Amino acid sequence: YYHLNNDHFKYEDIHKYLNGGFSGDTLINMTNNTSKMIKNINVGDVLEKNSYVYGVVEINGSTLSNQYKYDLGKSIIEGGPNLFYDNSLGIKVSTLYLDPKNKKGIAPNRKLYHLLTTTGIFYINKCKFYDYNSLIDFI
Repeated sequence: YYHLNNDHFKYEDIHKYLNGGFSGDTLINMTNNTSKMIKNINVGDVLEKNSYVYGVVEINGSTLSNQYKYDLGKSIIEGGPNLFYDNSLGIKVSTLYLDPKNKKGIAPNRKLYHLLTTTGIFYINKCKFYDYNSLIDFI
């Protein structure tokens, strides 16, 4: 078993409960002050703050425990249960611990997306998110 605060997960359930990704129409900030839907991001694309994409992760959304619409103050996004971002105090946190009033369950997307970047970060609106490896580092 894997322990996360007071929750206990079987190792085979880690993906179901601790994975995360973004809906395909999530707009990612690019280096040239434009944005691009995450489903259209390619390896080699340059994101805001010169972060290069070296991998695009596609996640089968139907295998996750839940998907949510998150109100993060700076951004409203849809995605899987576990996404890392900087809160309003600049502290790295997970959506797993977001106040329930700031997340609403939604019908699951069949496919979710996440990124691997050279800096380990990317931006959605003015909110800093951590790349897919942050989910692994967390465990």
